[in-house]
Amino acid sequence: VKTCKSLNWPEGYEVPKEIDYKKDGSSYEKGFGTTRASLYWEAAWEREWLNSYKTDPERAEKALAELEKATKMTYMSPAKCDDATREFFAKYLDQARHGDPSGFEENIKLNAPE
Repeated sequence: VKTCKSLNWPEGYEVPKEIDYKKDGSSYEKGFGTTRASLYWEAAWEREWLNSYKTDPERAEKALAELEKATKMTYMSPAKCDDATREFFAKYLDQARHGDPSGFEENIKLNAPE
């Protein structure tokens, strides 16, 4: 909840009330909720870019600016994320900068938490 409130979300996006997995008695690593919130944030901004890159360049640019922040966020740090994931994310960002939606589409299809 605290992480959700600290993140900037696309206009009109409703942050899910429950972002964690169901509580089934399992224990999770410290920071799990922050990582989950960050994944929702990433997917929200990728969708924002996908929904606007053809019709609203200003909104699309704002989405890319937000997504560029991911590389400095904890969930994308070497302590929480492997090199391959960071490399793919950088590739997807680069593709989007060049008007290619395929990276974000693939990332949402394969990895979005929603």
